Amino acid sequence: MAEGTSTAQARVNRWQTMLSGTGLHEVGGAALRRSGPVNLLSGVWLHAAARAEQGLELTELERSLLAPLSKVLGEEEVHAIGRVHREQQASGQAGILPQVITSRSLKEGFDFQDYRAALTGLLPQITGAPNVSLADPAALSAGEGVTDPGFAAAVGEYGYGLTAFTGGEREGGARTLSAYRARLEWDGFICHEAVGDQGGGRDEIYWTCASNARNYAYTTRTKETGSVTGNRQWYPIWGDHVTGSRVFFDTTLDGCGAALITLWEADQSNSEWYDALGRALNDVVNTMSIPDMYLGLFPGTDLIGHMNTALSFFATFWEAFRNKDDQVLPVGFTFGAYDLSTYYGRPEGRHSISFNAQSKGMGMFTLNIRYTGDQPQM
Repeated sequence: MAEGTSTAQARVNRWQTMLSGTGLHEVGGAALRRSGPVNLLSGVWLHAAARAEQGLELTELERSLLAPLSKVLGEEEVHAIGRVHREQQASGQAGILPQVITSRSLKEGFDFQDYRAALTGLLPQITGAPNVSLADPAALSAGEGVTDPGFAAAVGEYGYGLTAFTGGEREGGARTLSAYRARLEWDGFICHEAVGDQGGGRDEIYWTCASNARNYAYTTRTKETGSVTGNRQWYPIWGDHVTGSRVFFDTTLDGCGAALITLWEADQSNSEWYDALGRALNDVVNTMSIPDMYLGLFPGTDLIGHMNTALSFFATFWEAFRNKDDQVLPVGFTFGAYDLSTYYGRPEGRHSISFNAQSKGMGMFTLNIRYTGDQPQM
């Protein structure tokens, strides 16, 4: 275990604090409380861990969720976390999980059909949450901002955020879409306010992304940008830490896509253990990719809800496992052909995404990405 990596017992204790509600007065805990009613994927994982600890036969979904993290944490730690969940559920304390999880008997497994049914029931809460922005494509086309200050503030308060471009009726009625090459790349970022984790006001920043479309999944982690200060300076992103590629989404697209981008500020999280944990979390999200959600010209509410549960899952697990010196904020966005067509028409295909974590003492950044694919033909 690399220096700076928390111990298994400390992580289990952190889960107990989170699930009991005794630590929810902290900034990270307060964020978990806000997202608790829709924190579905975290709940399914904990339910599966508790069932595994009891030696019950797991569903295919439960096995696929536990396997990636078991390789990093080990079966003993996974079972210990499951035991904590089981004990807290029995005591009626599970404030960071939705009722559909806390009211479910451990004798009942959770399969994909159960997940989709539970997700459908949570959609009104998800789409109405302040950290979910249902952006107006007309405003995007006009070059206006796609999110308001209230959304930007809510991202920090909830610990994650999601922007979704919804379609509705367009002039000319329904259209068909010809498959085209869609490609998104890192460009750079602006630091408005640095984290300054050791009082020096300088950050070490890198980005990760898990992107999905129908029959497509890709993950990447960028090289680190050091000595970042909050002076509104532009910093280029130099691409993947191994290959140098700036691309984080590249596929022949005939429907919708989604990307889950995470901002990191870390001195110690570059250890092999934390890198492996990050890959495992990405693997869980990729396992949960549901192809039919990516059909159509516009992201549907089911895809929006699914992405929200993935983001909440990331935020929950990093709150449990990260070093206190490590800072993290995940933001996701879903997109369709109309949105990428608008990106295509912008100067150099640029689009900006706000990462505002000032309420958590994590600074404020603006990420710029570029669309370098083909123009969608509709």
